[in-house]
Amino acid sequence: MSDNQLDTVVKTLVDDIQNKLGDRIEKSIVVHVKNALAAYDFENKITLLASLKLDSKISSLDINSLDVESKLSSAADRVIDALANQARKQILSDIARKIDGIDFHQSITNAVAQQVEARLRDVIFPDSSIAFRAIKFDEIAITGSQVRGGIIEEFGSTGIDDRATDCRVTIMDTHTVFENTLLAAASNIKGDLTVGGNLIIAGTMNDGPAFQSIVGTAADAVLSELNQEFFENYGNIVFDRIRTDGVDLNRITVNGEELVAGNRLGIKVTDSNLQKLGVVRDLQSQGETLLSETVYVAKKRVGINTVNPGHALSVWDQEIEIVAAKHSQNTALVGTARAQKLILSSNGKDNLILDTDGSVAVDQISIGQTKMSSRAAMPADQQPKGTIVWNTNPDIGQPVGWISLGGARWATFGTITV
Repeated sequence: MSDNQLDTVVKTLVDDIQNKLGDRIEKSIVVHVKNALAAYDFENKITLLASLKLDSKISSLDINSLDVESKLSSAADRVIDALANQARKQILSDIARKIDGIDFHQSITNAVAQQVEARLRDVIFPDSSIAFRAIKFDEIAITGSQVRGGIIEEFGSTGIDDRATDCRVTIMDTHTVFENTLLAAASNIKGDLTVGGNLIIAGTMNDGPAFQSIVGTAADAVLSELNQEFFENYGNIVFDRIRTDGVDLNRITVNGEELVAGNRLGIKVTDSNLQKLGVVRDLQSQGETLLSETVYVAKKRVGINTVNPGHALSVWDQEIEIVAAKHSQNTALVGTARAQKLILSSNGKDNLILDTDGSVAVDQISIGQTKMSSRAAMPADQQPKGTIVWNTNPDIGQPVGWISLGGARWATFGTITV
């Protein structure tokens, strides 16, 4: 709506209001304004004004209709090409799925069978011949007596499998000739067996007359060759073999007593001078024992690097002796028996030092959860709460030590006075 139009409406309303009575002027103004505004067609007026503005803007534009049509045509071609490609892909996918479901082999077989059957039905047989439709192939049976003469290639039956490429068996009235090796799971020959070549038996022979005859003949031939010279030569061979290879026996006895049984020595072996043993699982000894010139055991004492242990256990390392023994009733002793300092160490550190004067030196000690150490001045580092540091430089008015309050906070305790 333009300003002139709005002014006209307002002026009309004001003129109308001035004609009303004085006592109803305010009410009449409100009612009349509402009714006038409600009756005014704002939507059509705004649409008209917008249309006029839009037409004005469009008229001021330089639009090339040919360019617009070209762009519309190009966009349409792209849409059509996209739709065509999508349709082509969908068609190819459907065709491939249909082809995958077709059994071409069976289809070709069925088609060829149908064509052959159709051609056979159309075959014109010579005069006096049997028509194809009259032959019942399912009921045809040819007996062996109906086959006569000629060579049957690739012959086969339930009991014969002919794989030969040339004649290998010749059957005559007096002989049957095998041109190659005869293989049989078993053979039972009634009559004599004549072997023209070597007789090779891969298995065993049963204890029959033939076997007894062979064994008897062989035994007689061997006995005829056994004489004093034979036994002397054989004895020499045996002793020479023993000298070079030794004797491999599982059990050796002497005067009926077992000396060796497998890998075990008999209990009668009480004295030896063995120079080397393998792994010994259970070793018991009596008297003095010295192992590798290092471990000495005798009279309930063990010495390491010594053959004169002075205690239950004595360990020597050059001039140092460490002992383990009984101190008194129900009291053990581990330490040194000489004027030597003893250090208990962990991770290469001197954790506990036992001096020859009986004193004990410890750099750090923990009692329960409380750690203790010593310094010459108040610490400034972070330590767990409750850590105690003793003052190593005491003086009048100075603290006995310091205690950690957590983190790097420290407090003194025990002021030194005279």
